[in-house]
Amino acid sequence: MSIDISHVGFELSRDERETIISRAEDQDAWCVTTFSPAFARKLLRLHEKRPFPIEKYGRSGVRCFLPLKSVSLRALLEISPEIKAQRAAAFRERLNAKAAAHDDD
Repeated sequence: MSIDISHVGFELSRDERETIISRAEDQDAWCVTTFSPAFARKLLRLHEKRPFPIEKYGRSGVRCFLPLKSVSLRALLEISPEIKAQRAAAFRERLNAKAAAHDDD
């Protein structure tokens, strides 16, 4: 089942296009309500891979219920610019080695 999300964010300014994630302690799912077209598209793509209840909400939103394990809160991993540069260089090196191996084939 596909849901039409063309109405999402309709007639709302950017600062009104919010996404709300909530859950009461007695619920076994996260309630996600969004008025953001971009976030609604992400939810729809996720819904197509792993179906969950999703519905039109009001005139310009969608609401869905995600399993508890779908949402996690964690500390942001802070990486220094030096470490980022080292990782990027290592990634480019692996990518170049893979391309060279492919060219040899």
